[in-house]
Amino acid sequence: MNRILIQKDELDDDNMVVINDYRATHIINVLNPRIGEKLKIGILNGDSGIGTVSAISIGEVSLHGEFTDQKMQPPGTSLLLALPRPKVLKRLIPQIVALGVEELILTNAEKVEKNYFATHWLKEKNYKNLIINGLEQSGDTMVPKIRIVKKLKPFIEDELPTHFKSHNCIIAHPYTENRLSDVCTQGKKLLAIGPEGGWSNFETDMFQHAGFKPFTIGQRILRSDTAVIATLSVINNQ
Repeated sequence: MNRILIQKDELDDDNMVVINDYRATHIINVLNPRIGEKLKIGILNGDSGIGTVSAISIGEVSLHGEFTDQKMQPPGTSLLLALPRPKVLKRLIPQIVALGVEELILTNAEKVEKNYFATHWLKEKNYKNLIINGLEQSGDTMVPKIRIVKKLKPFIEDELPTHFKSHNCIIAHPYTENRLSDVCTQGKKLLAIGPEGGWSNFETDMFQHAGFKPFTIGQRILRSDTAVIATLSVINNQ
């Protein structure tokens, strides 16, 4: 946990916050601060800052917050991801958030099992903690959007031209010679990554007809969760 995140309504009028949940356990057992020591804190969906430890007791920590108007630079990348297996989705969401995306769009595809959409990890009350875990790891405060798209074709044909018209649309594909630098320009990006078995030929044609440019980060065929992490890392360091 590289930043302690708090809800705005946890602060009193003097910017004091009393923490007595898993965050306090982490502060006491891992960070082990002394009274007066300063910790990195942030308001969820708000400003980052410094929290000065004012009191420590069993299972409870009091902090006085000082906040700036500084936030992390928006990543500028949205991810269109074919819905992976539920257990993969659970471990992948925090990593996607930590790497930095503005929006995660989980979509259906021909090679996505229909029962994946029944997973409880697609309910906001369940994936919210996964998002916070990713933010705490990266030190960010801004919560990315998560959307569920059960019909890919209408999304590509109807929503893409309106909501992503200013984005550079790119699609990870192992069977192309284009590198990321060949197809990706500065500015916002919409990255599409397929399921374990890959996009179907119909889906690949649909993406390219919609203006998605294929690229590869190497000849090795990666699992979808590995491809997500590797590709986002490359994009972030372009």
